[in-house]
Formats: sequence, structure tokens, C-alpha cells
Amino acid sequence: MTQRTRAAVISVLIAMALIIAVPAFAGAADPTVIDPATGASTWTYQDLYDVSTKYEGGYAEFDNSGETTYSASPHGGYNTTTNKCKVCHAVHRAEGAYHLLRADSQDDACSYCHIGSAHSSKVVYDLNPDGIYTENGHTIGAQAQIPNSTTSQAAEAVTLTTTDADGNTVTETIYVRSYSDQKLEMYRFTRHHGQSAFGTGRDGYQKIGPVALTCMNCHQTHNATAQIWRPYAIDPVTSQTTTTRSSGYKLLKLFPSGSTTGTPNAYNSYEPGQVVAVPETTLTAGVNYSQTASAEDVSTDPAFPAGTYAQPLWIAQQIGPAAGQELGSRRDANTVNTAALSVWCADCHNLNIGGSTSLAPELGFKAHTERTHPAPYVGAFRGPGQCYSCHRNDLPRIATGDACSQCHYGTGNYAKNRQDPTHYEYVDSDFPHSGEAGDYKMLGSYSVDVAGLNPTTIDETVTVGPGNLDAVCLRCHWVPQQYHDTGETGASGHDVPAAYAACTVCHNAGGVTDIHATAPDGCYSCHDAPTLTSDCGTCHPDNSSRTDTRPPSTPQHRASATSRHSTAATTISPAVSESTPPAPPVTSSSSVRCTATSARRVTRRRTTHSPDRGPAAANRADATRRITTARTSVIGTPRTPTSATSVIRFHGTPARRTA
Repeated sequence: MTQRTRAAVISVLIAMALIIAVPAFAGAADPTVIDPATGASTWTYQDLYDVSTKYEGGYAEFDNSGETTYSASPHGGYNTTTNKCKVCHAVHRAEGAYHLLRADSQDDACSYCHIGSAHSSKVVYDLNPDGIYTENGHTIGAQAQIPNSTTSQAAEAVTLTTTDADGNTVTETIYVRSYSDQKLEMYRFTRHHGQSAFGTGRDGYQKIGPVALTCMNCHQTHNATAQIWRPYAIDPVTSQTTTTRSSGYKLLKLFPSGSTTGTPNAYNSYEPGQVVAVPETTLTAGVNYSQTASAEDVSTDPAFPAGTYAQPLWIAQQIGPAAGQELGSRRDANTVNTAALSVWCADCHNLNIGGSTSLAPELGFKAHTERTHPAPYVGAFRGPGQCYSCHRNDLPRIATGDACSQCHYGTGNYAKNRQDPTHYEYVDSDFPHSGEAGDYKMLGSYSVDVAGLNPTTIDETVTVGPGNLDAVCLRCHWVPQQYHDTGETGASGHDVPAAYAACTVCHNAGGVTDIHATAPDGCYSCHDAPTLTSDCGTCHPDNSSRTDTRPPSTPQHRASATSRHSTAATTISPAVSESTPPAPPVTSSSSVRCTATSARRVTRRRTTHSPDRGPAAANRADATRRITTARTSVIGTPRTPTSATSVIRFHGTPARRTA
């Protein structure tokens, strides 16, 4: 074989080898660096003079090899004797591309330890099979725009006016939250000079984003002192805020939304006073939040260095109790501690925080000036209510030994349930990460026993969704149901509106001098006459004084009326003469069926029955006059009294009654 021939053969062999090798390489799986038994690198080497093998890059091995977990937290506490960086980051031969972690995507940055087959004692996103991409909860990878948020808020003056019982004008000005329709977007901060203290010039914070939601939006993974939220701790036993500063709670950030004010400096950094921070001490108007405008001033929160951070973007007129009403940290909604999460959540969801402002009684008692359900709100013994009081998710429906927690589930309850794993009331909850499949906005799928009229009995068979949110409201805002019927055989009619469920709202408890309670607003379409009362003689006069064709008020009639109006009589019995025997108590759900019939229905039946039972024209005119007078009274139109008057109220609207 000639030299040229040999060269040609070698070339063919090399080409064939390449053809075979390339598909094999392309189809090969990426080799993993992690030994599943130890957590350390599977790649090692040992040089000629090495006593033992060395790892080729990779991560630190498990410190709890029996359970293949890291028992010591790698988040913070770094010094010259620790090896914590290597728990999360591999300097060489990293498993993933994102920040030398075990994942290629920021979505999965924390998954190795905290999601699924976790290698940590703290596991999250485990309530439904969708994991971090749950539809019910804080979905990792969610859009940068934050629900229930705005970029700016301001207080707008609104004047309320009504008329009191004497015809006098009552006026009061309140300040209602107005806001931009532009939603807030999520950012994260980085530092150009990480070795320097936060300050001016190059030493400020630079913004990254807008970014989709990741674990790092809420948690400061390195527990950096200047970037974590460090409110006071709470004593789970007494529910009181302690005076000892804690190191924070679950690595929560001091500024989770990454919000700032103004424009960056020449180095594209934000300086002290421009970074919006979550308050760390008692909420105080004009100090660590504004009543007037978003981030109106630099926060003077006692926990912050002077001039360091800006006030929140949210505003409020009154969060806690009225001035002079001292409740202590146990119940005061202004209290901030590691379990008072509403103020922290509001850094992102800044339209969901607010309180209520007291009003004159004639104007309706109070106004929700922030146009949201109060959060936080004044609580019971176990602390003020928070977001999780309604968004209960998988937290206890009623805390152990605390019946009030059905509605007043407060900071003390949460501290017992979530902050101390050794406490006997501790529960394994995934709030606020994810909720159960089929649930809605982490509200928790349960309500109270509506069918059995048991407002303190929990019903776990209810599934909460966007179409039955009454199930959530009824947990605390219980409405007893009562009914009318047509007076015929069998029950019919309709449910009484919740606002008029008590018999005495329509069936006045007064005597002859104050008999006719008018039909409530909204009921006039059917009830166009004064409603019946317990005084039978008003509509059924005795024979001796009868001047029309209405049937006489005989003992038989009165006995029948007493039977038909048993519920109303029971309800109004305190206003009857002391010599009157008390009505029997209501003892069952059937007892609340009120058989009182509206005056309109009475009139209709009289007209359609025999002529001798129909009212005379004069009586119809008299009824019309009473209706007109009653309507005029209810809507609050002033009129000159002709004699002594008494006042009753329907939903705060004064109605004058002539005695």
C-alpha cells in the first residue's frame, strides 16, 4: 500500500469515527455533579502526594446525612470559621447557570432545598400539585405588575351631609383615599459597592427590573442586616410585643416591592430617603406613614437611622383605635411586630391596608376612608387582626382554647401557630405561599353552618370560589335568617333582607302611641302600607268604637292574631306592660318563622274575599295618608311636629313618630 493510499484510508476512518461520535455526544445527558447520598460532588481526584481525594467543584455535603438535609441554615452568619456559601453556590462545576446555584432559572433558585423532595426542614408550595406555579397563592413567575396596588395615593376631601331628627343639617368632611390607576411593579436592589455602608453616590441601591415574582422578591436570602425587616418580637403566650429587637422574621425584606421615589443619581443609584421601607415600630401618622400622600416625607421610624428611608406608598387616616382609647399592643391595630404581617404585605398590595374613621351617628357611625376592609384591625385578647384573619388558607379555623379566634384570629394566634415549632399549637401551614387546589385567593374553603343556623359551627364541606364569597363573610358577619309567609297553608314568601332580620325593625315594640313602623327602604314595591304591630285594636277596633266595616276585635280574633304573630310578640315582649306574661322563648329554627303578614297582603286578601271583609273607601284613604306620612318620615324630610315625638331609626336614618 502506497503512502498516499494509507493516508486516504486513515482519513476515511477518522471521518467515520466522527460520524459515529457526534450523535452519541449530542444525545448524552448532562452529567450531574451532585451525589444524591451526600449532597457533595460526585467528581473527585487524588494527586500523587494527596493523602485523600479532593472534590472537583460542587456543593457542600449534607450536615444531616441520615436525612440528606442541611439542618444548619446557610442564610447569614458568615464568618472565617463557616462554610455556608458552598451550600448554595458552587464555584466550579455548578449544577445550574443561575448565580452558580443548582438551577438554570431564577424560578427554581430555591427549589433544591425548599420545594418538592426538599433537602431542608422548611418546605413550601406543597398544598397543591402545581407547586410554585399554583393558581391559588403567590405564583412564582407571575407578572411584574402587582395586584391591588398603585404607584401613588393621595387624600381627597369628601363632605358628607344629612339631616338629624330635629331637621338640622349635619355636615362632616372626611378624607378618602384616591389613587392612580397605574399598578406598582416589582423590583429588586443590588449594590455597586457591597463593602460600603448604604449611602450616596456609588454607595446607593440600584434597581433591577421590573421582575417577575420569585422567592427573592420577598426574602433576603443572605439575611443582610440593612435589608431585612426587623420589627419587635411578639410573646405568643401574652400576645404582647416584646422590647427586645429580633433578627427579623423568615428573612422577609425591608422593601419587598423595591419601590423608590424621585430619580436615580448620576451613578444610577437611589440614595437615603428615596427607598420606600416597611415600618418596623408602632404605626404613627406623620412618622412612619402619611395621611396625605404617598411617601410624603422621609420616615422617622425610631428603628431606622435618621433620614434613611421613605414613608410607604400607602396612606391612611386612622389605622388603630380612636385617639385616647388605649388598648395596649395586645389589641391595638397600630402595633407592629413579627406577626403583624399586614403592614409588610402592604408594601406590595398597598390598596389593601386601611382603617376606619368615626362619624357622627347621623352620618352612619363610621367611614372606611381607605375603601378597603380594615387591615390590620382592632383585635381581641390574642392580638389585632391581620390579612390572614380572612385569608385563613390552611391555618386553624378556630385556635385551640380561643373561641373568639373564629373572627378575631390575631397576631398572638399566628405566633403560636407558626413561629415556634416546639409550641403545642404549632401547625404546618403553607401561608402565604400556596393554597389548596380548588380554593380561591388563599381564603380557605370553609364557612359556618348556615343550614343549621349555627354561626359558631365550622362547615368544612364548603368550597370557596369567586361566585360564593358570602361563605367567607358569613364566618364573622353572621346574618340570622327569618321569613314571612302568605298566611295560607304551608310556608311561602321570601327571605327577609338581612338588615331587617329582627322582628322589631319592622314590627315596632312601642304601644298604641307608636304603633306603625314603616316598610323599610327597598320594600315598598310590595309593602306599601305600615306593617302590623302587636296592638290588634289598631286595625281591629272593638264594636263599641267601630266606625267602619273592619271586623270587630273579638277575643277570638285577638287569640288568632296572637298565634299568628308569635315571633313578633316574643321579640317585642320587653316593651309590653310588666303585667303581661312573657312569651315563650324561641327554641328551634322553626320558631323564627314569622307569620306576620304585610298590610298590603292583608288588604289584598280583604278585597278578594267576601264584601263584608273589605275596607271602606275611608279606610283606604286613611291608610294612604299613613303611608305617605311614614315614607316622608323615613327618607328624612323635615316636617314640623304637632305634638310630642319619639324617634326610631332604620340604618341610621331618623324617622319621626307623632305621639
